Amino acid sequence: MVEALLAEGMSTLLARHPELTCRLDSATRAEAWDQRRELERRLAELLAEDELSGQAEDPGLTELIAGLVDEVGDRGEVPRTPAALDAHLRELSARLQTRDRRLGELACEVWGCSGWRELGYASAAQYANERLACSLASVKARMTLARRCKRLVPEVALALDDGDIGYEAARLVARIADRDTVYAWLDRAAARTTKHLREEVEIVEAVARAEGTTPVGCEPPDASLVAEFQDLERGMLDGTVAELVVNGGRLMSGGPSQISVTTDDEPSQISVTGDGRGRWAGMVPLRMRLRSETVGFWRDVSRLFEASGEAGSFVDFLIRAFWSVWLRRDAERVAYQDVYERARLRCESPVCSNRDLTPHHLKFRGHGGGEERSNIAGLCVTCHLEVLHLGRMKAAPPAHHIHWTLGRDALLEVHGREVIR
Repeated sequence: MVEALLAEGMSTLLARHPELTCRLDSATRAEAWDQRRELERRLAELLAEDELSGQAEDPGLTELIAGLVDEVGDRGEVPRTPAALDAHLRELSARLQTRDRRLGELACEVWGCSGWRELGYASAAQYANERLACSLASVKARMTLARRCKRLVPEVALALDDGDIGYEAARLVARIADRDTVYAWLDRAAARTTKHLREEVEIVEAVARAEGTTPVGCEPPDASLVAEFQDLERGMLDGTVAELVVNGGRLMSGGPSQISVTTDDEPSQISVTGDGRGRWAGMVPLRMRLRSETVGFWRDVSRLFEASGEAGSFVDFLIRAFWSVWLRRDAERVAYQDVYERARLRCESPVCSNRDLTPHHLKFRGHGGGEERSNIAGLCVTCHLEVLHLGRMKAAPPAHHIHWTLGRDALLEVHGREVIR
């Protein structure tokens, strides 16, 4: 995204000001620096691996792991009926979710005493990948959940252990709830799919950023706030907001955006802050961790912008230059674009967030369904072809209030068979 903005901005500047010369010295230096850092990281990991390979495994640790495996292992006969298999899987899933939280608690202890370094690993990422067989990001996510459950919202841990909510829902609730709002969020998590719960958490966080406050402790959004936010999102998708920016309007009623590039030891961070207090946007910090060559590219294009004498801020110029070229006009709209924008370019399935949308006729055309928009939903390719058309799910009109049927009953109903209970 950043590279696309910079490339379009650079080409716009060179087209408007042919007297300017383009030099990408910073990007070249940053790329070389990034390559050197990667080589140093890999060398440190190889040295650590060589040292660890010569160490004998602790027999006490081996016995402990074997005991844990026996504890969680299922030594009984595997059930055969669908209902029994489902119950067994749900039991194992609840046990796994509890252990996810426990993993986070133990990881906090290891990280607190720099245990991965004491064990001889070159980095925390290497320890997570080689020792725990998972990514560093997944370990940190569990650590964050464990910390928040311990310090702020222990009720989330209890709900997770009792199986009332899943791991992902617990992570979302712990991210935004406090002691005063945790029960309201737990009730909302029990009544929502993970997809819709995530959307509501993101809405509350966006509103809090626009108001310059913290989202922690906010109540779950009501229906009117959700509808207003979705209208704004549709305005961003259908070009209304882009037209406003391109034609000189402002999303923020305050001063211009501010740019700061953090160099320190690693020149790989950019922070963009808008200081407005308008209705559509407010104090919104955007922090991105980028490759060094991208940061160098940013600096080079920024210097080119300053030399051009263009009015306004650099960020505003980049956005307007990009949208002025790529904004889709009404005459060029693709078929069913209004359906996709109505769905905010997200699959309308209650359990899917993919964005590769295709039109689905809720009442099949072979059964007399027409092209009226109340009969068409935007679904991703997977949900459309592999889920609905194969009968694993059924969606009944109207499009503004789809009735979803999941599971075996949907399969039997789609194929016109009698449902056997």
